[in-house]
Amino acid sequence: MNSEDNRPWSTVKLMGFRVLFIFLVLVVFHMFARFISRYFLGEGNEDLLYFPSFFVQNYILQVHEAPIWRHVVSGGGDTLDDWVQQLA
Repeated sequence: MNSEDNRPWSTVKLMGFRVLFIFLVLVVFHMFARFISRYFLGEGNEDLLYFPSFFVQNYILQVHEAPIWRHVVSGGGDTLDDWVQQLA
């Protein structure tokens, strides 16, 4: 076995791994929460999952003139709500 195989990770590689791991855990948690909300609350009640996104849009980024608290389903997943939800 080569001694180079057992050397510790660099700080950049370690931080990159931690950020990627946390992001993937949050994405899996979000998919699980979406499944549970559809199963228990029924179809169309997914606005609960978008509340962090609405808060960021309305009060931190101030994207809209008037606060918006309703998600419009487009089917594509490429809306401002979906992108800010990933950020939030």
